[in-house]
Amino acid sequence: LWCGLSVEEPHLTRRQKRKKERTIKTMSAFFQRAYRGLFTHEDTFNVHKVLGGVCLVHFIYRFSLVGDRDMHFGPGWTTALWIGIHTLLSVSSLIFKIPQKRIVEGSRIWPEYRLHSIAFACRSLACM
Repeated sequence: LWCGLSVEEPHLTRRQKRKKERTIKTMSAFFQRAYRGLFTHEDTFNVHKVLGGVCLVHFIYRFSLVGDRDMHFGPGWTTALWIGIHTLLSVSSLIFKIPQKRIVEGSRIWPEYRLHSIAFACRSLACM
């Protein structure tokens, strides 16, 4: 079963069919957890997610251009635009509510670390 649709596969044994069903359930649970983690009430207009996706694609694109041409960065307006988009991604993280104090476990970000992260990202982008 995948999304409620049954696909007949007579060549599979009963054991293979059960294994496939377990795999599909596991994948479905993974995507449900990922969806719940990505789509929160704090980012209602999906600004941070969209900026993150755009920046990730841009990052991959630029690294595909590594070589003699300096990844096509230059003094033009497009470079400034992309630097601005990457800066917006860092600044848009301020919409999320985080614990005021550092948690001993260490699995969550805290305000001081977030501000340091934004400052260092902006500093790196300013050097370009």
